[in-house]
Amino acid sequence: EISSQTIFILDFIGLIFDVIYFYTLSNTVFVLAVTAVILIISFTKKSRIWFFCSSSALVIITVYSMKNYITSLNWWAYLFIAGLTLISVASANEYCKKSGKNIKIKLSEIFSDWKW
Repeated sequence: EISSQTIFILDFIGLIFDVIYFYTLSNTVFVLAVTAVILIISFTKKSRIWFFCSSSALVIITVYSMKNYITSLNWWAYLFIAGLTLISVASANEYCKKSGKNIKIKLSEIFSDWKW
C-alpha cells in the first residue's frame, strides 16, 4: 500500500508541475477541480496524506495563478493579510483556551482518528 500511495503522490506532483509548466486556463481549472475533489474525498475518508497533498496543491496552484496580481500589490496589502492571518490564529487559540486546551491539542484531537 505504501508503494502505491507513493506512486499516486508522485503522479499528483507531476500533475501540479504540469499546471505550472503548461500554464493554460483549461489545464489550471481542470487540475484545481480534480484537486478539490481529492480534498473532499480525503476529508470524508479521513486520509491525512491526501488531505495535506491536495490542500497544499490548491494553495500552490492558486498562488502561482495569482502571481501577476500578487506582485502588483503594495507592501501594505501584504502587511494587512499577514495581520488578518495572525489575528485569526490568535482568536482561534483563545477560543480553544476557553475549553482548557490550546490549538495544537485541539487540532491533534480532530486529526487523531485520521490515517496516513
